[in-house]
Amino acid sequence: MKRLTPFLLVSLLLFCSFSSRSQDSTEAPKKVSLIALPLLFFTPETSLGYGAAGALNLRLGDNPESQSSQILFGAARTLFNQTLLYTNYNVYLNEDKYWLKGEFGYYDFFFFYYGIGPETRLEDEETYEVQFPRIKLDAMHRLGTKAYWGVRYWMDSYNHLDADAGGLIDNVRPAGFNGGTISGLGPVFILDTRDNVYSSAKGYKLEMATVLYHEALGSQFRYAQAFLDAAVFTRPWKKYKHVIGAQLLSENTWGDVPFFALPKLGGSKVMRGYYQGRFVDQKQMAAQVEYRFPLFWRLEQTLFTSASFIGKHHEDWRFDQMITAAGSGLRFVVNQNDRIKIRFDVAYGEEVNFYFTFNEAF
Repeated sequence: MKRLTPFLLVSLLLFCSFSSRSQDSTEAPKKVSLIALPLLFFTPETSLGYGAAGALNLRLGDNPESQSSQILFGAARTLFNQTLLYTNYNVYLNEDKYWLKGEFGYYDFFFFYYGIGPETRLEDEETYEVQFPRIKLDAMHRLGTKAYWGVRYWMDSYNHLDADAGGLIDNVRPAGFNGGTISGLGPVFILDTRDNVYSSAKGYKLEMATVLYHEALGSQFRYAQAFLDAAVFTRPWKKYKHVIGAQLLSENTWGDVPFFALPKLGGSKVMRGYYQGRFVDQKQMAAQVEYRFPLFWRLEQTLFTSASFIGKHHEDWRFDQMITAAGSGLRFVVNQNDRIKIRFDVAYGEEVNFYFTFNEAF
């Protein structure tokens, strides 16, 4: 299937977001705010799509200083007969003593695939179709004032995986070429001093997790996965509301990893400018830097750049295989107290890609 030029009908979405009443920064924080958007979009993955999406922000409890919880939800259908149903949640309970975050979803979708490794070619692009439910859950308890620890559970069940006949998947037949279920559990630790989890201006976050996938948990593949996510934010000039943010991400796997669960580069959060999964392999590391500054009214702008390595072994990484991208974006602040934003990014990696979603990339 040929890649289509991505295009988003931003005007419709922005009109809907402007017309939804957001709380003003001079008002007392509201316990509940809802942003609802009809969706009409056009992307390489979906062709023309339509549906609805929204963001529910709320504070659970009476303490106005507690973190705002957020639930993002959406439902969409596309002209490629794809179905997307999802809920992403970030919930703080009992004055931030407990933190739940993750995703529940069901997808009838197709993904691009180029092979495994850092030297795959864009012209080898193929697609595979799959239907799968998804569960992601981090359930954590606070340690002290800024640290959380708990358990992470991730599950994807790739049913009816259908690859292109005579393509890379059909010919090479990597682990998972027939689909299957991955189900894993492990410890997670987060140290978080950010002033705001949705749009940080200062502080840092350190997140570490290890997930073991095993038959005892219902997984059809046995492997281990380790994550590291470190980010820092600062305002270089106190007089101006400019923010510099930097993030380092690393994901490493060992064992019988199905190709659809290998660490991926690309997407709306990491390595914007590449389709998610443009590069996959056993181990990856990516870094990105953003410079954020206000324009006028509720509009802000962001400049960003990123670089990454990916491969089977760390010792095989070479600087001539470094993957880079850069871009710029606009932000519209729909909730000034909680700094909830609608994000529109334009990024260049191998080609120009567009992203339209809620919240900052990191």
